[in-house]
Amino acid sequence: MDNLYNELKKHFFLDISEERRKTLGTSTYKKPLVEANFTELGKTFSIMPFFREFQSGHAGLYHYHTFLEIVFVLEGEATHKIEGKKIPVSKGDIFFIGQNINHSISVKENKLIRYASFAFLPEIVDPILSMQKLDKGLSYFLIEPFFYEPSSAFKISVNDETFIRLATLAFNIIHSFNDNFPKPVDQTFDLFKAFIKILYDEYKKIIGKTEKQFSKHEKLYWTIMKEIEKKLSEKFTLEEIAKEVGTGRTKLAQLFKEHQGESVMEYAKRRRVEKAAELLRNTDMQIVEVAFESGFHDLSYFNRAFREIFNTSPSSYRKTNRQ
Repeated sequence: MDNLYNELKKHFFLDISEERRKTLGTSTYKKPLVEANFTELGKTFSIMPFFREFQSGHAGLYHYHTFLEIVFVLEGEATHKIEGKKIPVSKGDIFFIGQNINHSISVKENKLIRYASFAFLPEIVDPILSMQKLDKGLSYFLIEPFFYEPSSAFKISVNDETFIRLATLAFNIIHSFNDNFPKPVDQTFDLFKAFIKILYDEYKKIIGKTEKQFSKHEKLYWTIMKEIEKKLSEKFTLEEIAKEVGTGRTKLAQLFKEHQGESVMEYAKRRRVEKAAELLRNTDMQIVEVAFESGFHDLSYFNRAFREIFNTSPSSYRKTNRQ
């Protein structure tokens, strides 16, 4: 296994520069913690894969983030501290970090850790679930680990054969992301879906078909998210969403902001712009058609919203990002 893994390392450029990392993510010191988020540019990718290495004696800052994260340990060992509980992690371990969970990584003297990390936004769950020929349980698999009680510190440990399969995909995901940056490409996301499918198979071995109960708030959040996604191509109000999911307007707004880090309308605007960007890259539709297909019913507002997120006009974006 070690020889195969070392060959993989030779053929791929793994890391992204610190300068690029700062264009995709932000870190804000909020005493005594650090809050990490995607930048507006980072949000256009939905997934941010990267490679990290920490050397002997590293003591990471305690931090949290509004995105979800999967960490796959490639080499070495460390201690993952999550909500005060210390969990040892080593080569072949995959662990899950949910939204707003306080955590850090520390490395003992004369040790090191190298891992692949996949930070992604909650809304990419639905595109993953749309994959054909996947077991219906995938929706439960992908969501559930992030809502374990922090004390559970859920992780998967894989055997040598599965490690090589996952490492090959992880290296290719990061290579695809780096090679195509700053253009978001379907290839990167397709590779990530394959990675998720293997994790799902491993997850089934450990958990079987036993389902844990989500809290009422967690269930409501995902219900709200699905309802918004269904309505992105049309106009809607908070009152309409609240009525559909069976809650009050104020409670809906507060719950969504708490979980997502942005308001319902901010989220809807960004998702519509992201859909428009995809259509601009992959179709020959006229700009006005792209706007209406993406849920914008005012061309001037569409142009302003698009420029706000991509810092360029829809027509200029198309010229530089056609696939």
